[in-house]
Amino acid sequence: MLQLTRRDQADEVNTQRLLRHATVTHSASSSDDGDETEENYTIARSLYETAQLWRERYERELRAQLPNLTVAQCTVLIYLAQHEGANQSALAQFLDIRPSTLVRLLDWLEAAGLVTRMPDPHDRRAHILVLSAKARPVVASTHSMISRSYDDLQLGLSKAEVRRLHVLLCRLRSTFADEQTAET
Repeated sequence: MLQLTRRDQADEVNTQRLLRHATVTHSASSSDDGDETEENYTIARSLYETAQLWRERYERELRAQLPNLTVAQCTVLIYLAQHEGANQSALAQFLDIRPSTLVRLLDWLEAAGLVTRMPDPHDRRAHILVLSAKARPVVASTHSMISRSYDDLQLGLSKAEVRRLHVLLCRLRSTFADEQTAET
């Protein structure tokens, strides 16, 4: 968990550094497309800040509703609810965390009676992860909280605006994914 927190903090510091660099670069440049660059910076900054505020809100709500669980622990439970019978290796890869970090999370969840490790019948070195009956209400509560958060985010936006925003964000994501694919 500490590693997840450190990585989140490092990611946030790096993102802030990049945004500051973009500001300095923008201020120092005297290109003809200054307005367009400012618009792009504003979009990037707005996306980052909105995502950060949503994450902070989600974490506050999670702490209020499930004070004994962390975001990382809830993330593990939600993934397992969606991929019943996943093994530790697949889960660590999906969450993009070190296996040792996952082991600590799973140790806590298992001690709390939320997850059970079972031997993988196809690989004796691996464990299959199964949610306990005690975890099901926690997952349902977390899903409900996420749904409310998403609904609340749309306050003040019409359905047409929400659809348009979704289309635009999908286009941005697609562009970045295409660039990433081209680089590899």
